[in-house]
Amino acid sequence: MTIKINTKVIGIKGPIEIKPTVGLTEEATNVMIEMLESEVQSDNHSNVVDEGNLSDEEKQKIEQENLKNMLKEAKDKQAITNHMLDFIKNTLKLTETQIKKVKYTINDNELGQFIAYLVQRIQGFSEEQIKLNQEIEVKKRKEQDPKK
Repeated sequence: MTIKINTKVIGIKGPIEIKPTVGLTEEATNVMIEMLESEVQSDNHSNVVDEGNLSDEEKQKIEQENLKNMLKEAKDKQAITNHMLDFIKNTLKLTETQIKKVKYTINDNELGQFIAYLVQRIQGFSEEQIKLNQEIEVKKRKEQDPKK
């Protein structure tokens, strides 16, 4: 059994058929776990320190620590992005030219959305189920919007 993957979103013409093997399902799950862990980690890095009562040495130490954290986050984000792009390339059997087109067609948010779509398709969700899940998610976000 093969499934069709809609690739218009990432700038590739026509649907691509893939076989959702156990190995592919495992890779898809690992990519999704990595994405979710990254989100959780970035949400946990909001340390606010009142620097008014600190010495210059303490301020410098905090600044160095913040720079180290920023560098680590940037490296981690890049590694995850590369892993997601590799996953797309390998799963859809894209050429270097095609994956380069993907890189310059979509943004980070769209990449994450496409990975979520691809993982769900590999896990057996239909196009209709995915669309319904997306609509429910949008509705939840609107209800949680503090601007209401």
